[in-house]
Parts: sequence; structure tokens; C-alpha cells
Amino acid sequence: MKKDNLLLREERQLLALLKASVTGHPDRYKNVVLGDEIGDIARAHAVSSLIFETVSECTGKSGALYERIRRDTEQITLQSYRLLFETRRICSLLENEGVRIAVLKGAAVSSFYPYPEYRKSGDIDILLCDIDKKDKVISMLKNDGYKISDYQPALHQIVLEGKAGIEIELHVLLAEPFDNDRINNYMDYLVPDIAEHIICWEVMGVDLPILDDKYQAYELLLHMLQHFLRRGFGLKLLCDWVAYWNDRFDNCRPDIAGEYKRLVSESGLSGFSDMITGICYTYLGLSEKALRGLAIDVNKNAIDRRAAALFMREVLDGGEFGDLEKDRMVMLRDTSLISYIREFHHQMKLNFPEAGKYPVAWPALWSYTLGKFIYNNINKRHTTAANILKKSGERSRIMKQIRLWEK
Repeated sequence: MKKDNLLLREERQLLALLKASVTGHPDRYKNVVLGDEIGDIARAHAVSSLIFETVSECTGKSGALYERIRRDTEQITLQSYRLLFETRRICSLLENEGVRIAVLKGAAVSSFYPYPEYRKSGDIDILLCDIDKKDKVISMLKNDGYKISDYQPALHQIVLEGKAGIEIELHVLLAEPFDNDRINNYMDYLVPDIAEHIICWEVMGVDLPILDDKYQAYELLLHMLQHFLRRGFGLKLLCDWVAYWNDRFDNCRPDIAGEYKRLVSESGLSGFSDMITGICYTYLGLSEKALRGLAIDVNKNAIDRRAAALFMREVLDGGEFGDLEKDRMVMLRDTSLISYIREFHHQMKLNFPEAGKYPVAWPALWSYTLGKFIYNNINKRHTTAANILKKSGERSRIMKQIRLWEK
């Protein structure tokens, strides 16, 4: 493939390192001279540990780069095991009381990597399938030493903090409500079925309850979409996509692709799924077998390389969950005034999920939302509303390529 000019040399090198690592071939990148800047980018995307084996094999690395990657990997490995055993303990606590749960993301997806302990996780994500037992579960976790966090960043989960600094995100929905009734209704429709699709899965020698293949993949996509429509997501979530689907197709599970494609088609996410699949094939080693099985509108000879490069540029600029750019807040549908107004209204509804149901209250809620927006820009984000709106407009340029909410 012709190298595009949207990516810097060290960014292309990091993508190549990740491709070699996630696909289990660290020896394929031996004789390349690596710049120390790779360490900065890898850390910003929480993928330092993923490239450790490949950097170790590379003869063109500097001692400083190797030591930095090695230290990061050591810390991440220790954290992975710490979270893993706490996850198992919490799962046992809840399961013994008859609560149906599933572990999401982190530990659930790490088992598909060549070195599961190298996949960085920051907290424990648990999907509560028995919503009517939410209060009981929270009470149990409080009795176990956890407390409800003062900061609750999303409607679809309750964040609890433990004495040891470990956080639990108790999910009551697959994702936060989107600015689209179709997918919100579809996620509600899926909830009863999801509880019947939990399997026991071994992760680094520990058995955990996770979602079965089709729902695991669907939840990974929803997780990416949720962050994409806010501040963005980094390279780690793309690596999850590659590790998961390469493993599933290598282990003779191509039948799940059809079930997964039905879910994304019915919820209008085919275009977004295609884009993720295309850039993972182009840059990160998604197998041709997985590409052919997953592709809905794209195939090996029809990937829009320019669109893929723009999307990868969006991912790289933001770092892990958009932390590299303080002006990031939301992704707009386009740059029209209607889109800005629509997103503002959606944010109001997220801030006031109950009061926002009543149109008579909207003027007051809009005023409060605007005041909070301005206050947070000055005191927390240290930027201006103009900068945030400008950045949102710039990021919206790739929305047409993903055909969001279309079948």
C-alpha cells in the first residue's frame, strides 16, 4: 500500500509494531531503526505493553526506548493481575447471590491477545443483567468496602470506588443513550436476550462470565462508537478488534460474523463497523479471512484508503479517549447550525434524563446546561466554547464516510 502523508513516520512505525505484536509475530520487525518518540505516542494510547515483545526483538531500538516500554509493561502486567483476581472475587460475590452478570471489555477481551496480561485495563466493567437487582448489588458492594463515586460520568453505569483504588463500573445498559431513538430502542430490546447469552470463559487461568461471541463483538463496537461520538478513542480499542476477530476466525468461528452483522444492520451501525474493520485491515493486521467475513460494504479491493487515513488521523490525534486534545468534547453530524443545536439538546437530555422528558422544563434546563458548559470550559477544560465548537466541526468531516444509523 502506498504510504499516505496524513501519518507521521513514528506513527506509521507504531502501527507496524502493533500489527506485529497483536498478530503474534514480534520477530517481523527486527531491523528497523525506531525513534524514541514512539514511546510518547504508545503511552498516550495505552499500548506501550502491547509492543513490548516486538520492541524487544528490534535491533534498531535505543536503550532509552526499551527501558521505557519495559517499565510500562511491568506496571501494566501487575495491574492486569490485580484487576483480574478482584474481578473474579466480585463476580463470585454477586453470582453466589443469584445475580446474573457479565464482565465487559478489559479482562473479557484480553484473552484474545498473544499476551493477555499486556492489555491495559483501568477498572472493572460489569454488566448487570438483572436490572431489578441494582439496589441489592450496590448494597452488596458497599458492604464489601466499595462506595459510590462522587463523579458519575455517564447514565449507563454506576461508578464505585474501592479502598485499594480499584473502580467498578456497574453497567445497567450496553451503552449510554445515543442521539438516535432507533438504536436506543434496539438496545432496550436486546436486554432480555443478552442475559441468556453469558458464557464461562477462561482468562489467564481464571474463569469469568462474559458475553458470547456475537454480543461480545457488538458491545466492543458500541464502546468504540460511544467514545467516538464524544472525545474519541485510541489505538487500544482498535487492537481489541483485531485480536478478537482474528482469534474467532482462526478458531473456526466464522458463523458468528453473520449473527454480528445482523445486530449492526438492525441498529444502523453497518457503516461504522465497516470503517473500523477497514482501518484495522489496512493498518493493524486484521486478517483477510476476518475482513471477508465481516465486510458489509467494503472488501479487500474497495477500501477507501483516504477515508481510512482520515479516520486513523482522528484516532491518533486524540490519544486514549481523547485526552491529548483539551478542545475535544463531541462529534457532530455535520457543521450545520442544526447539528450544533441538536447536540446541545442531546447533552441537556443526558444531564437531565428525567426532567428532560417534559418540554415545559426545557428552557430552564437549556439555561443550566449552557451555564455548566461555559463553567466547565473555563475551570476544568481550560479552553473556550469557540475552540470546542471549532474542534467539533473539524472532527465531523469523517461522519459522511461512516453512514451512521443507516442500514
